[in-house]
Amino acid sequence: MMVEPRRSRKPVDDPLGQALAGPAPVAAEPVAAPKATMIDLDAFTTSPGELYAGDNSADEARDPVVAYDDDLAGSRTYTLVQKPKVNGVILSTITLRMPEQQDIDDFYSGGVDGTRGMLARLTGLHPVVIKRLKWPDAEAVFQLYRDIVPSFMIGE
Repeated sequence: MMVEPRRSRKPVDDPLGQALAGPAPVAAEPVAAPKATMIDLDAFTTSPGELYAGDNSADEARDPVVAYDDDLAGSRTYTLVQKPKVNGVILSTITLRMPEQQDIDDFYSGGVDGTRGMLARLTGLHPVVIKRLKWPDAEAVFQLYRDIVPSFMIGE
């Protein structure tokens, strides 16, 4: 819709009025409406999880750095009755950290060699150290293991 320029009410024969009013406004040329742009909505993500969904590449440089302020929060510590020497150093306590989802995934995919391997991973000890514990200590450490891992990992 084109708008007519507004005309002054002053008579045309009033040169001073026309000079003060300035030139008549020029009608602006109509602006063409912008063309619609197609957007690929799949290119946008709404959560950090969707950013990595379906990305099976081994590009670890893109992986987020996940850290906890306290890695031992929720862990269990047991003081050994029979304290073995490991590489000449007396081992007096064993601490089991909380398992991460990766630990559970590795357990079920065979990346961890059974319960003893998982126990070694959660304690940071070599599996041979776990294997050489005296029975009362081994029983107590395995009880802590049963208390800390999900019940489906111990067959309940």
